[in-house]
Amino acid sequence: MKTVVLIHGGDFHPSHEAYVDSLQTAKVDIDRLCPSINWKQTLQEELGEDYEVFLPYMPLRDNAEYELWKLWFEKVMGALNRPCVLIGHSLGAMFLLKYLSEQKPKNLIKALFLIAPEYLGSKKEHEKTCFDLKEDISSITEVVQQIVFFHSENDPVVLYENQSIFQKLLPKAQYITLSDKGHFNVEQFPELLERIKEV
Repeated sequence: MKTVVLIHGGDFHPSHEAYVDSLQTAKVDIDRLCPSINWKQTLQEELGEDYEVFLPYMPLRDNAEYELWKLWFEKVMGALNRPCVLIGHSLGAMFLLKYLSEQKPKNLIKALFLIAPEYLGSKKEHEKTCFDLKEDISSITEVVQQIVFFHSENDPVVLYENQSIFQKLLPKAQYITLSDKGHFNVEQFPELLERIKEV
């Protein structure tokens, strides 16, 4: 049985006031309020019975704090206590990049799939909510056997140019460019399924 852990996306703000301001000024997209199925919900079914997929709900996903995500992630990984494949989407990918560049996980990480992460650089003003990275994140390659990035050229949330930044930071990783996945809030993601099954 192969274990897959998927960390969802979210949002973060430098302060409580910024979060409140975001809530006050945000436009409501009615279409996003309707129930929908995307690749995350069908990942277990698509991979089949040889896999077990875990989708931990990270704390405060709309006003995420790195330290709280780190605390919960370590509890989840400790409970699993087995080799696994990690997948991060958007802020989930940013979290995994930061965590694995700063910590040595106890679990063997067979592969790391990073879907539409944004590069924040080493900005210090984010304080406790910060998902920024150290200048040198090459230590990730010491704790992960395989790293694969996915970016879409038409992503309206994370600019495609982020991929070229990560290519400089982690030149040994694999980079997959797709043209029509937006921010990967899509029903089907066969390119990811194919890569997971190759691990």
